[in-house]
Amino acid sequence: MLEISPDELGNFLTLITNFMCERTLENKTFNELVTIFTKCYKGYSNDYSNDLRILDYEKSMNEGRWDGPIILTRSQHNGIIDDGIHRGIAYLRCVNSKVNEEKLPRVYII
Repeated sequence: MLEISPDELGNFLTLITNFMCERTLENKTFNELVTIFTKCYKGYSNDYSNDLRILDYEKSMNEGRWDGPIILTRSQHNGIIDDGIHRGIAYLRCVNSKVNEEKLPRVYII
């Protein structure tokens, strides 16, 4: 298990290709997903993928109520993040909004 910084997390490539209002088919980094989410979530009505759970995760982290670290898993065959993506997006949104880092969980990649 490797602890990573917000800067490192933002540059990791994820399994997600099309996301919310962005329909291109390239894999996206966490930074790209944060930008897309921020741009699209307010008008997002068909949440079939449960992407808006990011807001609940973010609220828990902002209030210091997140229990435990954030664990992200990386695919063994291509190295991209394939689990924990929504939690990672919420974490980076907290970092970007200048939440006290002592409230935020640690982030690990396995």
